[in-house]
Amino acid sequence: MPGVGIAAAATTLTVDSTDDRPDANPGDGTCRTAAGTCSLRAAIDEANALAGPDTIRFGLRGNRVHTIDIGSTLHLSDRSGGTTIDGYTQAGSAPNTNRNQSNAEIRVEITTDDVTVPMILITSAGNTLRGLSIYGNGPRIELRGEDADGNRLLGNFIGFSADATASSGVPTDAPLEVRVNDAGIVMNLGPDRNVIGTMDRADRNVIAGNGRYGVRVNHGETSQNIFENNIVGLGPTMQPVGGQTIGIDLQWWTWGNLITENTISGNRNQGIDLSHSATNNAVISNRIGTFPGGNQGNEDTANRLGITFKDNPVGNYVADNVIANNNGEGIYHRHNYTGANTVVNNRIGVGSKGRALGNRGNGITLRGHDDLYVGNIIANNRRAVFVSDSTPSPGPHTNFPAEQTLGNRFHGNTFYGNTEGPDIDIENAGPNPNDRRDRDGGAHDGLNHPEIGGIGPGEVYGTACGRCEVEVYVSGTVAGNGTLDTGSGRRGTGAGWIGRAKADNRGRWSLAHPHIVAGKDLTTVAIDPAGNTSETAPSRRVPGSLQGSGSNAATSIGAVSAPAAPPRPPAWSGPATFRCSWNAGVLSWSDDGAAEYYVRRVAADGTETYVGARTGTETSIAEAASYRVVSWARGFARSATCDGPGDPVGFTCSVAGGTLRWTD
Repeated sequence: MPGVGIAAAATTLTVDSTDDRPDANPGDGTCRTAAGTCSLRAAIDEANALAGPDTIRFGLRGNRVHTIDIGSTLHLSDRSGGTTIDGYTQAGSAPNTNRNQSNAEIRVEITTDDVTVPMILITSAGNTLRGLSIYGNGPRIELRGEDADGNRLLGNFIGFSADATASSGVPTDAPLEVRVNDAGIVMNLGPDRNVIGTMDRADRNVIAGNGRYGVRVNHGETSQNIFENNIVGLGPTMQPVGGQTIGIDLQWWTWGNLITENTISGNRNQGIDLSHSATNNAVISNRIGTFPGGNQGNEDTANRLGITFKDNPVGNYVADNVIANNNGEGIYHRHNYTGANTVVNNRIGVGSKGRALGNRGNGITLRGHDDLYVGNIIANNRRAVFVSDSTPSPGPHTNFPAEQTLGNRFHGNTFYGNTEGPDIDIENAGPNPNDRRDRDGGAHDGLNHPEIGGIGPGEVYGTACGRCEVEVYVSGTVAGNGTLDTGSGRRGTGAGWIGRAKADNRGRWSLAHPHIVAGKDLTTVAIDPAGNTSETAPSRRVPGSLQGSGSNAATSIGAVSAPAAPPRPPAWSGPATFRCSWNAGVLSWSDDGAAEYYVRRVAADGTETYVGARTGTETSIAEAASYRVVSWARGFARSATCDGPGDPVGFTCSVAGGTLRWTD
């Protein structure tokens, strides 16, 4: 019937040769090279040429590992339907069944000596790669462009051979663009809603042995990808296979990505790096620096740093992770202009079942503004928290307000077993808690701790800055699950939060609480109205009866509630549309308030060439069949498509809620 489309039937192609020849006649429905074989390259050529979804299976002779050595990129580009490449169809292979490691049997490995191109390039949607070992000198897998959405990478070894004896790595003299993308998985220029591993054990990827990055996610138009239940940094049985520098790197405005339930250990530098304006990403329930169970670690599982924030990441959410056994800091904020990130209910220096697994540096080194730390256990590190007003280079930034360390709040955390300094140690803390005049007094405006005027069983009171919140901590014993039991035990064993009070305008505060009992140690911190948190005060022993002077004004205030976790990345609702046009060598577009626009030339065959990012609303550009401009603003991508010379097309279209609409 005219006007009624018929979906193309799925095609299955079976690879029977490890050669790298192309298909002799793409689109004829048969995978056949000039030599009469079906190579992986020929199967992909055929799948790209056929309409509808395709499945590539393996029927290589022999129950052993088969190596496919490729000479150039394998490119998945079929926009008519996704292609599944299933290495577990090869005889002798089997997916993982192990709870904590990977016992997957991989029988198909893909490798190359070519450092100039990605090994596997995906520019279309809905593809699946599973059961493969992918390693060599080129970047292993690249997802590129806004059409590379909804792909799935499941049950693979990425960065090392099937037997874990050979690993990847781009030579140091390779071109810069190759070294920058030296990654097991790299996402560039707009891939969305891709899935890297799931909670199914068979879907666990092991991403290790890559020279620079395990995973690198770039650009504001790259969003809502999920990384779940993978091992990142060590081999299938948690053995070293050649260290990669960074486990997972989110940067350059990428937003809304979810990193959850992974083991991220054994990376030479950061486990997770949030940098260059990465926004609204969630890092939840990972083991960072330990074995998969989260309660043991050794020198092989240690990263240098657990999680780093640098170069203005904003609004990210880090919760319920074990961040322990790392060689440096558990959490490290490198540059002062990072800010407004939320860190909730993590175990920093303690295992999932209470084992002491201190980070060898500080639990937290903090520079930046308006970060919120709530309900974390910070134990067994060098310092618990060091709030610094200096950067590694060039030094203090007290004369540059945008780079000062201000407004960071610590609520309801638990501290014990840290070896140096007060639990919260503020660089250049001021000597007078009531002196609010000098805004160059160091980190957190030089805010000092409260003073205790009176203390006794059930009560403590004193002075702090006017209208400040005062948090009170007491000693207790470490429970089996790693938390501090403040209701029992002997003095001097930790600092567990029990409550908070609100100081009046004169700075007077008081707190009544049954956990303030004789023989315990008690300490306090102040949080001023701007959100600055003070150092923890020197501990005071609770005497057998109330002792002190001064008045006990003000009252206690309620418990602290941690912000809720963000939802999983939402379903895609499609881009909005704005207009662009090309005339006399200049492409111009309407301003939709974005900070940055990504420009592409589109050839007559649909091939896109990325031109670059622009901050204005026009650019000089060569003539093409059409152009595409994508903006990124406030976490949403918008797309404009226009034709070549002359005016834009005569109608517009948009996608919302899965429905495509256009003007008549």
